[in-house]
Amino acid sequence: MARSDIRDATKELIYGTGLGEKPAIRRVAATSNLVGTNPWTLDLLAGEGASVQAGDVLSTLGSSDTSDALRLYVLSVSSDTVTVTKFQGGPDPSASTLDGALLEQNPLVTELTIQRSIDTIIASYLYPQVFQVLTTRTATPNLSTGQTELPSTVREIVSAKQKISGAAVDIGFRLVRNVPSTLSSTGVLVELWPADSSTVYFTTVEEVDASTSDVAIQHCIALGAAALALGGGQTPAAVETSKKDTGERVDPLQRAVDNLWRNFITTRNAIAEALSRDTLRLVVDRG
Repeated sequence: MARSDIRDATKELIYGTGLGEKPAIRRVAATSNLVGTNPWTLDLLAGEGASVQAGDVLSTLGSSDTSDALRLYVLSVSSDTVTVTKFQGGPDPSASTLDGALLEQNPLVTELTIQRSIDTIIASYLYPQVFQVLTTRTATPNLSTGQTELPSTVREIVSAKQKISGAAVDIGFRLVRNVPSTLSSTGVLVELWPADSSTVYFTTVEEVDASTSDVAIQHCIALGAAALALGGGQTPAAVETSKKDTGERVDPLQRAVDNLWRNFITTRNAIAEALSRDTLRLVVDRG
């Protein structure tokens, strides 16, 4: 549920800026009767067609990620049947995602934009300031190759241990990243010098992903995603300086976006400080 929590928190921040009301919700019929390739026709719930007109944008409400975050432009309306086309990219609609679905009508920001912004914040704006230390990675050593594949989120290995005669024993390792896909599907390999073939237990430093259950990190991601979704992402000070140089006033939207981005940076720095204070990031390489 973590990603949906981040998505919902992002939307609350966007509409909490006071820049616009939450969008109206339109309902798709239990059987959407989706027809076509592009454009498509689909049936709304009886009576909903009267509230929709050509030029409206219909956006998924409650998407799981970018794969099902629809963004549809209404070309025409006939009773409760609407003809739509994809609007600025996104996935193709399918009956499985539309039957009985709820759609936002002309939202300030579509969920596709929000989901993309969440991905961008996680991929480009968190690590190395924000990370997670995990003790859940294990591997059965391959005594022939001495290599084991790890997830792409693994950035550092703090320790690798085996349980030998009841005692935790450090073993040698070397982490190799950016491995060609023909050698590793994740791009990350660890070379091990194990004592025997028993399970290896890792402590790893890893990038945060959308499944994080850390409430502070979820809030941090939501702040950044809200700012990006509204067109932000610049350093607020730089924007303010530019406005002063040109004599142009900062409009309310820009000010709200700047505040969101500033809060994101502040929150990220606070989390990073706590991590640096509470977490020992010692990478041991016995390769």
